[in-house]
Amino acid sequence: MTGAETAIEVSPGIGAFIAFMVLAVAFVFLMLSMNRHMRKIQLRKAEDEARAELAREGEGGDDVPPVDPDGSPAGGDGPRATGPTATGPKD
Repeated sequence: MTGAETAIEVSPGIGAFIAFMVLAVAFVFLMLSMNRHMRKIQLRKAEDEARAELAREGEGGDDVPPVDPDGSPAGGDGPRATGPTATGPKD
């Protein structure tokens, strides 16, 4: 080798920055999705525990309505009456 060597500076560049940002955005979306799924799992676990508690008490466990995260019955505003008594007496 001779004494006339040149130093070349190498940096990661814009490509590495873009790749890092794509990974960071993907990580954020994956964490949001995981949190959403964990909340669903915890809700289902609470419903299962409520059914198991009712089954232990002997009241049956299959008739427990699902519950929304805010504590209200899921899918509507509660049980609805059906049959001839739902409309009242016929005059």
